[in-house]
Amino acid sequence: SEVYDRELIDVFAIQDDIAWLIAEKLREKINLEERQQLASPKTKNMQALEFYMKGLEYMNTGAHSNILKAVEMFRESIKVDPDFVLSYTGICMCYTFLGAWGFMDEAESHRHSSEYAHKALEKDPNHPKALVVHALSTFWNNDWDVKSFKSGIRKALKIAPGSSEVRLFNGILMFMEGKVEDALAEILLARKLDPLNANIHTRLGYAYLCLGDSEKARKWFRKAHETAKLDLYYQFMVAWSYLVEGRYKQAESAINKLDADKDGYQLKHGTEGYLYARQDRAEQAHEKIRLI
Repeated sequence: SEVYDRELIDVFAIQDDIAWLIAEKLREKINLEERQQLASPKTKNMQALEFYMKGLEYMNTGAHSNILKAVEMFRESIKVDPDFVLSYTGICMCYTFLGAWGFMDEAESHRHSSEYAHKALEKDPNHPKALVVHALSTFWNNDWDVKSFKSGIRKALKIAPGSSEVRLFNGILMFMEGKVEDALAEILLARKLDPLNANIHTRLGYAYLCLGDSEKARKWFRKAHETAKLDLYYQFMVAWSYLVEGRYKQAESAINKLDADKDGYQLKHGTEGYLYARQDRAEQAHEKIRLI
């Protein structure tokens, strides 16, 4: 029931020109009326929409302080329009990030993200973004529950095959299943549907990193950073792009630009620990593990 041609992807695998062609053909199949419906903010209150958009702007930087500001903006949006489902999904995503990146106690973040994921579904049980954030929250809260994540994403895909965000997370699901070439085609489709989305650019970089093309990965990480100033993820992923190449000096330079207090101690110290271990700097590696 999926709308892409599995045989095409399998035959041509990761060739960029073919992947772009598949993405373009899929985009053409998506009904224009459906795409317009998905673009609708589903609120008639402009103030609620403004608070929501401001929350997205803060959230997309990835910085700890800005994610907290994003939560405030989403809460203000809910005060103005308690039925605006997207603001509930925004809070859910914020708390999911805060726990996953080590910014707050995981149990507390799980409690909050689950609460707002369920509230979003209560407002609209068939809203694709509500389904996505619920799937993501369940994944993290239940110790990487891939089965539930897949169920939620596939339901969202049936409802909204033209949603760039649903396509993005379907690509992430394919990463989890080890289908990297399929993931690349899916995320390229997401970019066709939303060419200015920094999160999509980041995942494209990750796809190329998994496929062994670190230079192309860094290109997409830079593009994501230029689009939304994703300081946290940018430096972190650039560091890993150098690590997988064995270019440890460049990797260390990139990771040193992260502020552990502001940008997530697990990401910074964990990457440093791996870097030191690869260089046989065992005591320094152990110190990073102890910090975590």
